[in-house]
Amino acid sequence: MRRLLALALIGTSGCGMTWITTQATGTQGAWDEHVREEAVPLPGVTEQLKVELPLAVAYEQVETPGVNGAAATHHDGAAIPFALACSVTQSGKNRVFHSAFRYGSQWKKETGIAFLLEGGLAALLIGTASAAHPNGYIYGTFFALDALVAGSIFFIPRKEIFRQDDVLVSTPIRTDCPENLALDIGGERYPIDAVGKIGEVGEQALNEWMAAPKGPLLANFDGKSMELEIGANEQCTWLRAHDRAATCQPALAPRATSAEFTLAAGTLAVP
Repeated sequence: MRRLLALALIGTSGCGMTWITTQATGTQGAWDEHVREEAVPLPGVTEQLKVELPLAVAYEQVETPGVNGAAATHHDGAAIPFALACSVTQSGKNRVFHSAFRYGSQWKKETGIAFLLEGGLAALLIGTASAAHPNGYIYGTFFALDALVAGSIFFIPRKEIFRQDDVLVSTPIRTDCPENLALDIGGERYPIDAVGKIGEVGEQALNEWMAAPKGPLLANFDGKSMELEIGANEQCTWLRAHDRAATCQPALAPRATSAEFTLAAGTLAVP
């Protein structure tokens, strides 16, 4: 991709000007050839368990064939049973070892062709310029100067490139809810199963809490607790989605309601 970008710049700005630009902007890597990269994981990997509480009722999307060849349409079908959503992501760093070389045979070919083309184009533009069409002198001079630069950088000796970079890496691990995860509603603990359900009793308790909150709403995991922040907007969004008689109006868009636990690597490895 970088090489294609460099070639595109050659076509629009000239080979010499493009090379000068990459030197000035620190993007010389566009000229790397025969690139090889090896990634080595670094220690210090952590896992994040994210627990999300949906505020609105989700519905199945039903496809209905269009009329007279029209495109199919979608509409809401049956309500999807309530469930919390869990996701586990592993985060860490990779040390990437990069090796390549610049100004090799491909470089020689490209700059050589650019020198010949720009030199010929400069001669043509200057030779056909006149007082009536003076732009030929301007463009011709530009390509002549650029051809000189291209001819000069043709002789840059081949250069070996070695460097290492630390790159952040985030990898999804699993989407089922782990054991020992529960929802604390008003001081009562309701276990969350693998698919995120808390049972009928838990759902009833959550409905009652949303109608009249008493105490915090917490996600519990292995002795750790994280609050699921429910403000007036979130509460109203829940009530309007679950109770047609609700008359409240949310003043603002509800925030994403979730709790995140940071754990040691391997705590929630793939089962």
